[in-house]
Amino acid sequence: MRDYIDIKGASGASYRFMLFKDGRPLSPAGGNYLYARYTGGRFELLYAGEVQNLLKDSRSRWDEARSRYQASDLYTRLNLSERVRQLEHIDIVQANEPPMNLEGEWPPRASPSDAFAGRGEQPVKLEAGSAVGKAAESPLAGELAGGPKELPPGNAGQAAADADPPHA
Repeated sequence: MRDYIDIKGASGASYRFMLFKDGRPLSPAGGNYLYARYTGGRFELLYAGEVQNLLKDSRSRWDEARSRYQASDLYTRLNLSERVRQLEHIDIVQANEPPMNLEGEWPPRASPSDAFAGRGEQPVKLEAGSAVGKAAESPLAGELAGGPKELPPGNAGQAAADADPPHA
């Protein structure tokens, strides 16, 4: 078992998650998380989630994961941008099909654009190489290398690392 795990998404992007260790506090910031187990030394992804507050919400299905799937490890990835979290979550679930995600809680075959459906948003163009949203540092940057990419609108002038407002 390692202190981190790299998970591939359907897009080919790789996402690094850190192992949560007992005694260390979880961050109250937003992020993505994974429930996993090791069987015969092989990593098995059981569930992928994304939340506004890792401290409060990343263990919402932990008891179920331990009892039904013998989950042994919780991995987290800080990700302050809600949009990026949702896109990464979709990408990871599509590629890995974790059994707990396929049980009907989340539509596993959704496309990244479905994360914004129903919001009445129109996509905006993001030029490759621009600093908007720190695209060059994003795991989705590889998709941008081919030219302009349509992204949902929002705070296009702010960095992706801007925090979502705190929730009470």
